[in-house]
Amino acid sequence: MKNRLSILIATTIDRRNEFHTLYETFTSMIKKFKYDDLVEIFFLEDNKEISIGLKRQKLLEQSKNEYIVYFDSDDIPREAYLPKIITAIQENPDCVGFLINMTTNGQNNQTCCHSLKYKVWAENKMVTIMLET
Repeated sequence: MKNRLSILIATTIDRRNEFHTLYETFTSMIKKFKYDDLVEIFFLEDNKEISIGLKRQKLLEQSKNEYIVYFDSDDIPREAYLPKIITAIQENPDCVGFLINMTTNGQNNQTCCHSLKYKVWAENKMVTIMLET
């Protein structure tokens, strides 16, 4: 395997607990699947002084890898996420999309797709992302 992945996490001080849960989830996956040489994590925490767009741009500038994923501190990936994305990026795609199950504040379970085929971005408050296995 040669292609590497950067996980970019935007967070705020008031979401520090959620961030630690997400960070521990990813570090556990990296250790379990032995992805130390394939995956790195960058995060940026502030007190809501800068926009999410600027925060993500600063994170992007830190990454030197071929592929990136953005996570917010309140997202929760399934254990299958990293193996699936690492496998997918070894095929050198331009973009990887996923069909996911999503809830808003633990309610309103729905399926959504992160894909280039959609031209409009829809936002939900407190979104938890869960990959189907």
